[in-house]
Amino acid sequence: LALLVAVALCASVNAATVSLTSALRLHEQEERETAPPTNVNFNVTLALRSLYFAYAAFCADEPLQTWSCQWCLPGRDYVTRAIVFDNSTHVRGYVAYSRAEKTVYVSFLGSVDV
Repeated sequence: LALLVAVALCASVNAATVSLTSALRLHEQEERETAPPTNVNFNVTLALRSLYFAYAAFCADEPLQTWSCQWCLPGRDYVTRAIVFDNSTHVRGYVAYSRAEKTVYVSFLGSVDV
């Protein structure tokens, strides 16, 4: 009887160990799948430039057209090609480009206070 209890206890411990090991492997796999990438290169200059383009969407039409509002990046060759506003949806945005950077920028207001 003692031998049977010992075997049952051993089998129970082995099953618990296997379950714990499986759970640990599953957790490690989930961590790998949801962990942020480690090979991402964050460019502070690009992030700040993008921030200013987003801010410029709040500028009035004329300063935005001449690229002279408080948020417009001075000394650049940015050219505003279109400014859009829809009164019914309050969507406002603009399209600008830079020949030197060979880049087109599209920026718009993401929300309006209710």
